[in-house]
Amino acid sequence: MIGDYVMKICLLPLDSRPCNYRFPQQLANLRGVNLIEPPIDIMDFFKTPSNSRAIADWLKINCSDADVLVVSIDQLVYGGLIASRTNTKSLSEAQSQLMLLKDIKKANPQLRIFAFNVLMRISISAVDKQSQIWWQKITEYSQLKYRSIIGEQEEKERANAQLAHLTKEIPSSILNEFLEVRRRNHTINMECISLVSQGILEQLVILQEDCSEDAIQVFEQDIIRKTINEYGLQNRVFIHNGTDEAGMELTVQAIAPQRQTTCDIQWLSENRYFTARYEDRPFIENLASHMSMMNIIYDPHAKNCLFILPPADQQGDYCPEKLPMVDYTPTQRTLMINKILEQIEKGKCCYLLDLVYANGGDLAFLEALAAKIPLTRLYGYAAWNTASNSLGTILAQIIAADGQNTPANKRFTTERLLDDLIYQAFIRQELQEELQLAGQDIWNITDLPRANKMLNYQFDKNRQFIRRFLPIETRDFKKRLPWPRTFEVDIEVYKNDDI
Repeated sequence: MIGDYVMKICLLPLDSRPCNYRFPQQLANLRGVNLIEPPIDIMDFFKTPSNSRAIADWLKINCSDADVLVVSIDQLVYGGLIASRTNTKSLSEAQSQLMLLKDIKKANPQLRIFAFNVLMRISISAVDKQSQIWWQKITEYSQLKYRSIIGEQEEKERANAQLAHLTKEIPSSILNEFLEVRRRNHTINMECISLVSQGILEQLVILQEDCSEDAIQVFEQDIIRKTINEYGLQNRVFIHNGTDEAGMELTVQAIAPQRQTTCDIQWLSENRYFTARYEDRPFIENLASHMSMMNIIYDPHAKNCLFILPPADQQGDYCPEKLPMVDYTPTQRTLMINKILEQIEKGKCCYLLDLVYANGGDLAFLEALAAKIPLTRLYGYAAWNTASNSLGTILAQIIAADGQNTPANKRFTTERLLDDLIYQAFIRQELQEELQLAGQDIWNITDLPRANKMLNYQFDKNRQFIRRFLPIETRDFKKRLPWPRTFEVDIEVYKNDDI
């Protein structure tokens, strides 16, 4: 809302999962903005793409008098993130869908379009137990391909020999589709940069999803960066790690596009230059890029204070299974917690970005913190999926909360604690064991109602454990698997005066 004028902002989300469909709406609501999204029944569901014709009609109708469109290019041209990794849409079909943005802009020249698109991961989607095998092998292929081009001569020869062996193990249909889709998606990314130069798109962020430092996406990034520089678009086209956070980031940015947000950044340990799992550059570079894109300025005297909890050494991981890692000592945790308490006592708006693990929070640290203060004294918390997913989520919350820890903001933070911390770091492992004993594939569940009963049972069974972190009963929040897999959960906290 600007004065008495209520902005009309439309969002075409990356897919129908809560992080892309519901989180942006919640953050927009913190600023009094009702975000307009497509009806869920025309959106994608797991492996089924969205109804592209219905999406196009929705865009034409709702953008005719809108102020802003935040648009996922992958949703627009392919029908969602999982669909973007398949060859169900040809390049010509994708290009035709992309041109819809020109028509929308022509019909409403004042419309400001913020777009985001994914630079494809270095492997395929893991949509069932069998695809997990090919996911691992194509990841190896992408890394070997890089080494066969970049390495020293001896390394190139070794990589080529390994590639020859590996390509015999991977079905040609799977490998060929992966390479064909990469070429198509790269072409669309290049055409999106051209749309920025033409003035169709006001801003574009290209998001590098799951990858590593030494894989084939590096070559595509080099071409993209060179093109950005040639067009002189360094302040309008951004490229960094991430994916699912972009809808939140661009939505809150669109609400107050000219406004700078100041924020103090405090690291809780000296491990500032680690590279997170599934990412290809030091996290500190992603921090700088995300902040720059969102017009967040570092200021040690700012009211907002973002605490970053990095791993003690290399980042751990909770998915698909917990990996061993170097942990902080109790003494180290106490010193870090005291830093947070000191700033809270000073009246700062304190947020915690928990990066000790990928795919879940640090239970030991949060339990120790909860013993000192209610965790909802934090203005925000994030610890889900990749480091950049968490980073973008909490930066968006910093802007959306605007220094006010309202009941709605506390509910959002509580949901992040129940999801990122309790579910991803603990409940999910328990649920997966129960499902596997019942003969279910945790990546492609065939009996979703039964799985949701198991999910609710696991939360109920562990309610005393949950209360070590939050003063909440399991009846106070809804929990369900939004897709037939355990990777993500949908948690909705009902209004609760105790939060």
